[in-house]
Order: sequence, then C-alpha cells, then structure tokens
Amino acid sequence: VKERVHAWVLVRAGKREMPHDVFVEPSTGRVIATTSPEAKAYGGVEAAFSARNYWVNMQSTSAPASSLFFDLDDFGAWEFVFMESAGGTGPGGGGGGGGNRGV
Repeated sequence: VKERVHAWVLVRAGKREMPHDVFVEPSTGRVIATTSPEAKAYGGVEAAFSARNYWVNMQSTSAPASSLFFDLDDFGAWEFVFMESAGGTGPGGGGGGGGNRGV
C-alpha cells in the first residue's frame, strides 16, 4: 500500500468569528469541520505551521485528524519549534496549515 502526502489549511476557532476549527481543502476551497466524519479521510497529521511557527504533533500520527486536539498551546499535544505562542507571546505561535499522510 502506497502512502500519499496531502496538505490543507487549518483555520482555528476564535478569530474571524470562527465558531470551531475547520480544514479548508486547497484544491477545491471546501470547508470541513475538524470534528466532522469527513475529516476521518485525513489519515494523520504530522505537523502544523503558520508564518510565525511550526508545531510537531505529539499525538498519534496514525489517528484520523477528526480525533486530534488542535490547541497549539497544549504542549503535551503539540511541540513548538520557535519561541512564540499561538497568542503572540511565549512558546508556540500562530494559526496553521496542516500536513496529512493518508492511503
């Protein structure tokens, strides 16, 4: 079985009046809630990134994206690379894209 790599945009809740985290499929512009059954098609998330930071997923990379916790300030779930938080200060830093490994 060959694995393929796929990327999408993660828009986090809170800013821009977003009620919940969503994935935006870049090839179609389709918006999918991270908790939606459709998000199970994403086979795993290795990392998330923004213009300010890069986070490594410390949760199971074999778990579907719909089962992951996307609070990038949760240092047990996401390990940041640069010293700035998602809120703008301290560890972490930004919004995010995501990377997916699927079959």
